[in-house]
Amino acid sequence: MESIREIFKIGYGPTSSHTMAPRFAAENFIRKHPEAQKFRVTLYGSLAATGKGHMTDKSLIEAMHPVPVEIIWQPDIFLPAHPNGLKFEALGADDQVAEEWTTYSIGGGDISETGKRDSGKKVYDAGTMEDILKWCENNGRQIWEYVEIHEKPGLWDYLAEVWKVMKSAVERGVEAEGVLPGRLNLPRKASSYYTKARSFKGTLSRRAFTFAFALAVSEENAASIAMEHFLGLTCDPLFGLVQIPCIERNAFGAARALDANMYALLSDGHHLVSFDRVI
Repeated sequence: MESIREIFKIGYGPTSSHTMAPRFAAENFIRKHPEAQKFRVTLYGSLAATGKGHMTDKSLIEAMHPVPVEIIWQPDIFLPAHPNGLKFEALGADDQVAEEWTTYSIGGGDISETGKRDSGKKVYDAGTMEDILKWCENNGRQIWEYVEIHEKPGLWDYLAEVWKVMKSAVERGVEAEGVLPGRLNLPRKASSYYTKARSFKGTLSRRAFTFAFALAVSEENAASIAMEHFLGLTCDPLFGLVQIPCIERNAFGAARALDANMYALLSDGHHLVSFDRVI
């Protein structure tokens, strides 16, 4: 498995494929062309078909500011390597193309010039949870120690920064009111759920806060990476937006995660169907 840093990324939302990866690509391109007078970005296939709903153009324009950017949408043209293609062009004062670069958003906020995911450097030598647990037993260590030994220094500081970003998203989300961006005009719910949760007690309070916080994060950064393909419905957007059903199902997913956590703590850790078989 690759580094945990590749799983927990900090980037520009609302989605990893349509905004985070295109923004990373844009930032890479402008660093190589600080002299450009203008940029032109062509979006192809799936990236173009739902890009407006996901604010892909807004992400690119902000990344390349103050240099002007022309966005060209080609939803009916699919490049052979991958459905999510982008072509960047750096233009001079005479609008002549100085250089162009084609890359692909391949999911999870990653980009690839080949359209395929590089296997990357394997940080962990064990390939299954069974192997990890055996290592822990044989060495008298815990799982977090296995992680610390194999990761580069600074992992905990990085994860602390990830947690800080997550908390900031929750705090913004529970304070925000009004409607979400886009044509659906969906009202924000996190704030009202949070207010109601504060009046509850015990188990009902914990569950209500879980819903409120999950909604807050989703409304701040909707089709988030952690839950992006939960139930497999993300490929059926309305008006190119995945606000329905993504946001509310993320709240249910968060509650289910807490249930799984409690059930696991109550168990003895031995199950007829192993973690590896489930994966």
